[in-house]
Amino acid sequence: MIRVFPAQRIAQMKTDLVSLLYLAQGLSPIIGFIAHYFVVVNVPRQNYLIFAYLVICFFADGFAYFQMLPIPVIFNIHDILQFVIIITIYIGLFQQRAGLYIVITIVVYILGITTTVRLRGFNVYHTYMWALSSLLISAICIVFLCVANAKPKEFANNKDAYNTLVMTASFLFYFLAAMSFFLFAEFIFKKMSDEWARITWLYHNIIGLLKNIGLAVAIFLTGKAKVAEDPRKAVSPRPYRPGKYDADYPFTREHRDY
Repeated sequence: MIRVFPAQRIAQMKTDLVSLLYLAQGLSPIIGFIAHYFVVVNVPRQNYLIFAYLVICFFADGFAYFQMLPIPVIFNIHDILQFVIIITIYIGLFQQRAGLYIVITIVVYILGITTTVRLRGFNVYHTYMWALSSLLISAICIVFLCVANAKPKEFANNKDAYNTLVMTASFLFYFLAAMSFFLFAEFIFKKMSDEWARITWLYHNIIGLLKNIGLAVAIFLTGKAKVAEDPRKAVSPRPYRPGKYDADYPFTREHRDY
């Protein structure tokens, strides 16, 4: 069991860099709220889910900072809710592709969380479970990018392509980085000195801050992608037909045919 959770230390340190970055990470979802406010036309379903995810992050960090509830309970609930929201986002994006993989991912997560709760209860930090959920979400992001790469024409016709790519990149960056942190969290906060533990937590604050900014950028890019023209409706160029001014045409036949 972790000796002292960093948020509890940070609540006592009001001037150092760790505290400032923790507050910056906690307040960074506001950037996404502002971006969501300005995107008012043809908002895709995933934007509402990103907005809900940012709301959960905002309140989870706020409750932890002010210790309004037991901190382990706050972050365990946060992990469950974020997994549900992100899986819901990608269920909509996959559109019946990779359905079996989604089902397997959900089953693995349910088995993991039920086993963890039975063995450790809900009032301790489920750091290994957080690492597992980070791994599963990272894998979902990678599979989605592979599916998008396998169907480039279909993806190119999506006007929210930039939104989806930046969102996926933000999730992938954060959860891959957070997975390594959560795997070693027990060692970091039990064996390492307080100073090194704070520095390590600083790393988590930075990647969390960058992830929230990335999601705000994803919301802002809604509908900004240029949709590829339907090749069936494209006007074919007029074929070359020699005319009476053909001899005076200043280009060669190769250029004219092109």
